[in-house]
Amino acid sequence: MQADPLAGLFSAGFGWLMEHVSFLREPLDWSTGDQQTLDGMARTWSSVSSYPSETSDLLGDAVKTDTATREGDDSAGTAGPSNEPSPG
Repeated sequence: MQADPLAGLFSAGFGWLMEHVSFLREPLDWSTGDQQTLDGMARTWSSVSSYPSETSDLLGDAVKTDTATREGDDSAGTAGPSNEPSPG
């Protein structure tokens, strides 16, 4: 399949205009946003999203440590998750 030379020329011309003519570039920049700011926001939310997972792991480890030495009939409920439905 042959490439359309006019489409390539039009694309290159349009790209050049967008880069060098400010009144054409400004609306595009406004609609797409500032890439550095967007990258910073993405890093922030990535950091925020890791916090609940870390907290969950720490809490799970603390529960396992605290309940590891329990003995007796009442300790069976803290041994871990069960596939059986709870009574009542």
